[in-house]
Amino acid sequence: MPVSLERLIAEAEPSVITEELTRECIQVNGSDADLADDKRRQLPFSEVEALAFSFKNLARIANLRGLDSLTKLQLDNNRIERIENISHMVRLTWLDLSFNQITQIEGLDTLTALQDLSLFNNRITSISGLDSMAALNVLSIGNNAIAKLDSVGYLRRFNRLQAVNLAGNPVARNPNYRQAGWGAKEAHQDELLEIQEREDAAAHEAAAAAEAGAHAALMDEANLTGIEPLVDDVAASDPEWPKLSAIPGLTEPWSDVRDKWRLATEEFKLMILESHGRKKAESAEFRAALQAALDERDGEARRLITEYERARKQVAASAAAGASDAEERVLGAKVRLMSLQEALLELELDAVDAAGQLCQEFDRTFSEIAEANKLQYNSFFTQIRDLEGAFTNGLAAAAPSFLERYGASSDSPELDALPEEAQVLLGDKDALLNAIQASHDARVARIDGLEDKLVATELRRANEAAERNSEWEAKRHRDRMAEILGYLERNVQVSRCVV
Repeated sequence: MPVSLERLIAEAEPSVITEELTRECIQVNGSDADLADDKRRQLPFSEVEALAFSFKNLARIANLRGLDSLTKLQLDNNRIERIENISHMVRLTWLDLSFNQITQIEGLDTLTALQDLSLFNNRITSISGLDSMAALNVLSIGNNAIAKLDSVGYLRRFNRLQAVNLAGNPVARNPNYRQAGWGAKEAHQDELLEIQEREDAAAHEAAAAAEAGAHAALMDEANLTGIEPLVDDVAASDPEWPKLSAIPGLTEPWSDVRDKWRLATEEFKLMILESHGRKKAESAEFRAALQAALDERDGEARRLITEYERARKQVAASAAAGASDAEERVLGAKVRLMSLQEALLELELDAVDAAGQLCQEFDRTFSEIAEANKLQYNSFFTQIRDLEGAFTNGLAAAAPSFLERYGASSDSPELDALPEEAQVLLGDKDALLNAIQASHDARVARIDGLEDKLVATELRRANEAAERNSEWEAKRHRDRMAEILGYLERNVQVSRCVV
């Protein structure tokens, strides 16, 4: 059965640290991108000092052997659940494991040079496993699940520890939190506040990035990608726009066009998102109906097989006991097996028919929604083409007044104050009108291109949904027939052995 986008996202396979990914994440100094890339490709792992695996969808820390010179390691914003496989990095002074799913501090015993450790925003319940870190200077462990005061007292032993962030843990709400042993560190609260501000900013950025990613995924799933930025894209991609906008006041009406365009875009988005909701509801209803139809027939098949198995065992027992009517019973079992075969095949044919009808109904409904959406796309793009056309007509109508204003005298101070490209247009009527027309053509091409893309995607997805249903049902039928025939063949062999 077709798998939804939400399920695909939820079940996305985590990334694995490979040599290629490691080289991509090597941090090198210098502003020249080409030189930096060359250095990443050529630098021996034994000489790498800094790695940043941020936002790489990693589930495990692995494959980091040979990085013995590493002093800085970033593994933040991943899906890591356990600290492991970094005990050989004895030169490490800076380790960032924030925004992961770690539940326990472990695997750090050999990292005696570590000075800065961030475990912010994980699932840690207690502070431990840091005994060997005499050099620890900064510990960020806010936004975890630390609740007991003895975890705070544990930090007393670290004489070099200057800044600790425990904000966002249950223990920080305890009225005895300060008296538990961290009061002596008050002199370093400026550093703590700085760390907290930095991590709050990082949390905000991560949340914003996640929200933006979810929105982009929804726009793609609903086939609205490119709709929201289109009003700005048509101007940004127009090579004539900078020249025309350099003429004071000429393109001012675009502001009104942009407002109307955005209003039309929001109304259009609501209609397509509502249609997208209907698609999801239809998909869910289809899956439920299909599952119910198949479950009903599967239940009947199980009942028939259970009855046959019970009878077969009785025949086998009577044959083993040497019953006088054993041969007659075996013959009866063979007849029963043939009846079972006929019943199972009939049930499967019935299932094929039911599934086929449901698939056809779903495909028809999905295609109808896609065709309705196509009309909505056409209507929206016609609307914005009309807005753009009215704007272009306005430019062409206003052009003579601008030519008259700036072109009356070649030594006009107003004209001299304009950029050279604007002066060229205002000095030649044909050049200005040609630029206006070329600008219009560029915008319309952008609009038409997106319309063609979205309409094609809408119809293609409807066809792909139908193809997936057809392929799924064909595979289900093949698999079930193989199961039935295999079961029957095995039982034929058993009956021969009994005889």
